[in-house]
Amino acid sequence: MAGATFFIQMLFILICIVVLHVEHDAPDGKIRSASDVLWWAMTTVTTVGYGDMYPVTTPGRIAGAILMVSGIGYLATVLGVFAQSFVPQRNHH
Repeated sequence: MAGATFFIQMLFILICIVVLHVEHDAPDGKIRSASDVLWWAMTTVTTVGYGDMYPVTTPGRIAGAILMVSGIGYLATVLGVFAQSFVPQRNHH
């Protein structure tokens, strides 16, 4: 679990850097600053997606798609581990 957490954190940071780099000067871009990209990434990874910030460039959208899929996968993993703690363990003798 720790490895997955580290991986998603590094991926989150990398995607924020990439998206800010390709979006900050885009003519119709909404993501202009570090706070913008962090807000967008948090709402994206948690699947809230308010729609106030979104990438408009192709590389930004590809990075966003990767963040969506990996965020959903990570959240599913965390919730699965948490839910497993409620399931009684059976002893097989």
